[in-house]
Amino acid sequence: ELRYGSHGHTARALEPLSDRQEVLLQLVLALALYPNLALPHEKNRERSSAECVFHTRQVPFVNLHPSSSVYPEVATALAPWEGLAFGSVLQTHLPFLMHVTRCPVVPVVLLGAAAVDTSADCKMLICDEWLQLVFEDREDALDLLEEAHVLRRAMQGALDMEVAQFFEADCDDDVSAELVEAELPTFPSSAPLRLRQLGRRATRRLRGPDLETRALSLWQRRVPFRWQILTPNEYTAFLQAGAAASSASGASAGPQGAGDCQDGIVKPVGSWLRYGTVSEECVNFESSLVSDHLAVAWHCPFCRHTFRFTRGDIAQHRGECTGDGVPPLPACTATSAAASTDASARPQAEVAANFGAEGGRLRGEGEVWCCEHCGATLPKDARTDIFRHQRSHGV
Repeated sequence: ELRYGSHGHTARALEPLSDRQEVLLQLVLALALYPNLALPHEKNRERSSAECVFHTRQVPFVNLHPSSSVYPEVATALAPWEGLAFGSVLQTHLPFLMHVTRCPVVPVVLLGAAAVDTSADCKMLICDEWLQLVFEDREDALDLLEEAHVLRRAMQGALDMEVAQFFEADCDDDVSAELVEAELPTFPSSAPLRLRQLGRRATRRLRGPDLETRALSLWQRRVPFRWQILTPNEYTAFLQAGAAASSASGASAGPQGAGDCQDGIVKPVGSWLRYGTVSEECVNFESSLVSDHLAVAWHCPFCRHTFRFTRGDIAQHRGECTGDGVPPLPACTATSAAASTDASARPQAEVAANFGAEGGRLRGEGEVWCCEHCGATLPKDARTDIFRHQRSHGV
């Protein structure tokens, strides 16, 4: 029994929480801890609790501290859409997560992230330049973005009102509601209609139980998605691909093309939602920015299917792909006009006979190196280019 248990605020704090209040408390706690978010390794279900690892923004691999209440069942406790919000990382002989609570990943990052980059089709999101989310259904992604936009504005307004009531006075630097409405994000004409409408219509102000119900609805929503942690270089690769895709389509990156330009990449400012700034379609697998573990959408030229593969997966698929009845590409095509003319003028058997077993080199005049996977050719003395091309196949 507390000495001051008779005080009104203390007595209220001692009251048992309802299920709704517990979920709301979990929501507030997870948003307060963001970006301290740990995501489980895909192989954790096959491991013991001591061997389970998590990925965070600060540390690539971290374990859960044995003192946690989640530790005994951590291998199976988390659902596919859940992660761990944590208070700190304790560094001993291994880094350990401390003070954790379970939370759904998508609502936390959409409500807590300072910036969310989207692809042109909105199926891929990159939150705060470190967490990539890929959704199977475009409409699911648009629903989540629309709901996050409404809730972020409502929660900010409710917080401002609580602060003003707490101090019983308005601050000198308070921003009027009219100015806030004027700062609504605007999107290019190529953006989906539902996103463009976010900046046109005024959202109904949510307060009290209405805001709680709306927030809990997003918190409890489940949609299929994939995630992976990105390094700064990998984020830059997606950003460059987005700029290339925007240039090819003639559209400007971001809201009305406004933003800071760094190394030819437009980074919009002024809104948490950045439309069309990232893409997977133009990611160059030969780039040094792309690591061996990064999975990117890749279209097989033989079977004409699209996969999410790493370099190693691409090399394995090329070796196993039967083409599904689709005729494969030519075995080898010369890049230079002279080599191409010379090779096409001779029978295919003679051309094949001129290839040695060592690295697929072409013997004779105008020697070139031919890729055994895709048939691309490069000068034999361009060793750096050959090495980069081999990396694109996972070799």
